[in-house]
Amino acid sequence: MRQKSLQTKLQQSVSLVIIITLLASYMMAIFLVYNQTSAGMREEIEREADYLAAAVSITGEEHLEDLDNAFPDTRITLIDPEGTVIYDTDQYEITFVNHLDRPEVVSASRKGRGSDVRKSDSLGEEMYYYAILLEDGNILRISRAADTALRTAVHILPIVLIIGAGLMLIGLLLTRRRLVSLIDPINRIDLNEPMENDIYIELTPLLVRINQQNKEKEELAQIRQEFSANVSHELRTPLTSISGYAEIIKNGIVKDRDIPAFAERIYREAQRMIALIEDIMRLSKLDEGALVQKEQVDLYAVADEVRGRLEHAAADRNIRLSLQGVHCRMLGFRQILDEMIYNLVDNAIKYNKERGSVLIQVSPQEDGILLSVRDTGIGIPDDARERVFERFYRVDKSHSRQTGGTGLGLSIVKHGAMIHQASVRVDSTLGKGTDMQILFPPADPEDKAVPEAARD
Repeated sequence: MRQKSLQTKLQQSVSLVIIITLLASYMMAIFLVYNQTSAGMREEIEREADYLAAAVSITGEEHLEDLDNAFPDTRITLIDPEGTVIYDTDQYEITFVNHLDRPEVVSASRKGRGSDVRKSDSLGEEMYYYAILLEDGNILRISRAADTALRTAVHILPIVLIIGAGLMLIGLLLTRRRLVSLIDPINRIDLNEPMENDIYIELTPLLVRINQQNKEKEELAQIRQEFSANVSHELRTPLTSISGYAEIIKNGIVKDRDIPAFAERIYREAQRMIALIEDIMRLSKLDEGALVQKEQVDLYAVADEVRGRLEHAAADRNIRLSLQGVHCRMLGFRQILDEMIYNLVDNAIKYNKERGSVLIQVSPQEDGILLSVRDTGIGIPDDARERVFERFYRVDKSHSRQTGGTGLGLSIVKHGAMIHQASVRVDSTLGKGTDMQILFPPADPEDKAVPEAARD
């Protein structure tokens, strides 16, 4: 049996939920922090630009370097109307190329103010540029390195990892404690009375199945108990007879000329015991489901074989045994089908009248294949038609013992029908005969029914 830890499964589920939640929160935090940082930086740069523009207007351009020192994180660039760089915080050669085509410069020349975010050619990093048109026609541009989404993600990652580790630890502890409270009611379930438990509604289907299994076990135990008692009784009768006959012979009470008659009685009782044991073994195999693979079976051919094996028994009682129908193929267990037909025909012979008849018929029907065994025997009372399939049940016990019946034949027929998902029907009239019918499920449509002449 493969065992799985419920605690491990719950912890894995909780961990997965925490991880997914953290990832979603992390992505959302990156988005919010990045937007908030960017917005704050733009506002700050715009304020600095206004301040610097006012300062340049008052103190003049020659004091730009002093102003530059006051804002160490900000790059200041002064551009004349033709796009030439007059002053730049970073004295790179590339900074002195014409800036007239820069988006923020173009916008400032037209509208008085302009901004843009792009990668700096001189610094090689993402920058935010803000330009403002001065009164003398020059353009003052300030810029600052912009926080990228990646930089923001790296910045807040340690915080997220710390929070995630804390949540994971709390989740595992809570899962362990919660699991104990969840498992405790399950451990206290009364399996003998599963429907009397006050338990989670989700476990109701399981408890229903356990309750059904309990009932099935009780029924099975009762059936086995009754079966054991019946077997003991059925075996005790012939054993008592055999023991009594043997004791009489042993004590010399029987005359020599009567010994063959007593030996015949002992033989009959022994054969009856053998037949009983064989039937018990067949039923046991059917109960255990010890079956081979299903195969294509010609039901008419099986019935014909049974007719051949029992024709001498029928002839001994002057009973006419015949077979009619067509070859019908079906998917089933050949040995079980043989035993079913044999028991039906054997019963029809044993419980028949002198010079009676037994007719076996195999015929295709719209809803399956019909097997019928009809006799002209003693018949079955209405109140016994369902009970004849019970183990060791006999309609006429005295007649059954005379014919050597075990009382298990029709039980084997019923079990065989259940295995083949077939239905059984009994039509009987006292003093006139019985018709046992078994309707098997439909055969394969590709299998054809082939007519066959009646056989006697």
